[in-house]
Amino acid sequence: MSKVFLKAFGIQIINHIIQFADEGVIDIFEDPQQIRRTFEESPVGCTDKKAETEVIQKIDQAKTMGDSLRGIFEIIVFETPIGLGSYDSFI
Repeated sequence: MSKVFLKAFGIQIINHIIQFADEGVIDIFEDPQQIRRTFEESPVGCTDKKAETEVIQKIDQAKTMGDSLRGIFEIIVFETPIGLGSYDSFI
């Protein structure tokens, strides 16, 4: 819901998987624009195609077993106006 609201103001929020389950680091990019370009292609927010397949398989296995998985993901916000979230926006 909030993504839709923010999109009306030109703000885009994306996330991607950095580490999943017991795997090592699977997704580190220095360039946020590259993440932005590949983000929309992945159903699970993984920019590495090989890792994406493994992530999907592990999710399916966990669902079947009624289990959950852990991981680390990063959130990136684009086109955020200057001052948004600043202390003086609440005064």
